[in-house]
Amino acid sequence: MLLSRKAQFKLRQKLAREIVEDMLKMALKEGLAGNIKRAEELGRKARRIAKNFGIKIPKQYKFYFCRRCKEFLIPGVTMRVRIRKNREPHITIYCEKCKSYRRIYFKRSKTRLNNI
Repeated sequence: MLLSRKAQFKLRQKLAREIVEDMLKMALKEGLAGNIKRAEELGRKARRIAKNFGIKIPKQYKFYFCRRCKEFLIPGVTMRVRIRKNREPHITIYCEKCKSYRRIYFKRSKTRLNNI
């Protein structure tokens, strides 16, 4: 059975998405187990596959990449995570390699704003 070009393209993207997600899961497990080099290598390869196939990295794994140096970050080892309340409540992620910060702001619920 021959597939059309569009069907082949979609199938390749679907397979690439699954591979990237599996590689990132493995990278996180390896990093938390203490095998930092292997985790960084898996993260780098997953990012390269996603880029080559034109797919986005899943949102749950997007925060494990530094925006500045593009390295895979492991919580507690190569990245520091803090919750801040000053100004707007946010999470601060600090990359230990390139010394850069990233802020992820929380969205406040409108009901809470009305009560204040």
